[in-house]
Amino acid sequence: MIAVSVMGVLAFGAEYGTGLIRVTFTAAPRRRAVLAAKAVVLAAVTLAVGEAVAFASFGPVQAVLAGHSQGMSLGHPGVPGAVLSAGLLLCVCALHPAADLFSPGWSLLVLLAWPAAGLAAAAVVITRRDA
Repeated sequence: MIAVSVMGVLAFGAEYGTGLIRVTFTAAPRRRAVLAAKAVVLAAVTLAVGEAVAFASFGPVQAVLAGHSQGMSLGHPGVPGAVLSAGLLLCVCALHPAADLFSPGWSLLVLLAWPAAGLAAAAVVITRRDA
């Protein structure tokens, strides 16, 4: 995650550091379009790599877990979504490159708040619906 986060920062910030962003904006003056294009390319690359790594690592991890009678197959309910989410996480990490948005402490709280909010919503739904 650190590597793709750094790659995201470099994808957006490298041109500013060298001053080549002026050339980019001269060639393509629509700044939002430039930002969108960079984001799409970065998202596509990191999503593809993240999914490849997630699915490639699933087999060896399950082989180790199977030795402890805790392995699961890819066909087990919920497993494909979890593996897809693991690959998606790299894409998300690469697309939040701004260093001045939050401090590391706040970033950790936000990262932990998303699953907490999902669990809270699930808790509300599960108590109000029949099984």
